[in-house]
Amino acid sequence: MLHEAPLDIMRERPEVLLEVLALAKVDVVGGAEELRVVVADSALAEVTPVLRTPDFVAEVRAEGEDKPRLILVVEVQRGTDVDKPFTSPLCLAMLHARHRVPVLLLVWVFDAKTARWARGPHVLGRGLALSPVVVGPADLPAITSPRRQPGRSSSRCSWP
Repeated sequence: MLHEAPLDIMRERPEVLLEVLALAKVDVVGGAEELRVVVADSALAEVTPVLRTPDFVAEVRAEGEDKPRLILVVEVQRGTDVDKPFTSPLCLAMLHARHRVPVLLLVWVFDAKTARWARGPHVLGRGLALSPVVVGPADLPAITSPRRQPGRSSSRCSWP
């Protein structure tokens, strides 16, 4: 009953939400004079299932523990991607709910412009913003391959 009562009020008079937000001193849309509130569908199922696969996911665990302490998601970005600020939070939230531990997004970039874009913040709403950890050429030490000598092979990578 205590859970459903405020929801019933909102279903009957959704505009009450504007009054509640005003009491909380939240400016909803920057001073628009006339607003209308409409009840939306709260079911979040996707009609057509979508497979979401980050580039790389790792579980960070303490030695001898089965449960991860952190989920690390790595995305490699060669340029800006207008969809990522909308799809990345879905992946992070799904992994957070599945493992119930903190999730960290690491974005690997190759130029300063993409790094600035990737760092965000990508605002989802008030109090919700995605600001990934971003690494690129300026953040990492140069890795170079030694010159190959006859009879000697190298397994080291070179950074372009």
